[in-house]
Amino acid sequence: MSRSNDIRTDGLCKFFINTGDCPSGTDCRFTHPPLDQLKKVRTEWVKQRIKQRRLKQQRPEDPHNPSEKLKKNARSQVFADWVLSTFPEALNVVDVAGGKGLVGLIVEKASSKAKSEKSETESETLLPRVTATLIDPRPRDVSKQMRRVAPSSTEGIKLNAHLQEWFQDPPSETVDQLLKRQKTVIIGLHPDQATEPIVDIGLARGIPWAVVPCCVFPELYPNRIWPGDGGGEVNSTEKLIDWLKAKNEDIKEAYLPFEGRNRVLYWTGETTAQSSL
Repeated sequence: MSRSNDIRTDGLCKFFINTGDCPSGTDCRFTHPPLDQLKKVRTEWVKQRIKQRRLKQQRPEDPHNPSEKLKKNARSQVFADWVLSTFPEALNVVDVAGGKGLVGLIVEKASSKAKSEKSETESETLLPRVTATLIDPRPRDVSKQMRRVAPSSTEGIKLNAHLQEWFQDPPSETVDQLLKRQKTVIIGLHPDQATEPIVDIGLARGIPWAVVPCCVFPELYPNRIWPGDGGGEVNSTEKLIDWLKAKNEDIKEAYLPFEGRNRVLYWTGETTAQSSL
């Protein structure tokens, strides 16, 4: 077995680093640090592996320093803040496949906080409170993060609205009515199979939207053809993003400052024809 195909790298034995033991024993051609130094060596080794993974995942267009990106547990806060700043006129946020609904809770809290911090003399320019509705078929558990964000009373915490169903194209009658509200924005942070319905429904109805694509599920969508040179199936997040962007020339993209899949596609509702007027 060549070293390039071995799971042990950097001259250190991965088995020994992780367990303090190695199936190859003294015949292992990789380094086994002294047991009394193992904890220190393991800590440094993990740091280096994480750093290497971040650098490998970093796209050239991503302006955020990989070593300064926020942890994954900050994704909901970052995305919610970005949504509010990118769609300042939004009144009705539809949070698709949002899991427990943390993004929507943060959106509602942030808009309420902004309202309360305004003085009476600034009330004329104050945007109305944003409401956020979660659409997700899974039951909703309350996490520690949600308890810190959601408003509470003597009756317990108050969560935002939740439609426990799939977001699909065409949408159900209930979702259809929700989408008809004024100044609606559809959002999805790693929304899995709901990614394409968000894009298609938004474009078809003229509703602004934003998605951070992640999982691709090529086995479920074999008819997707990558628009790049050579075509082929859409079997990676990057190819999925290319395929989605090909749906409309006015789709924009940005990078969010957190680890992992952080490339957001969005459409503000404005077309090239409108912007040229």
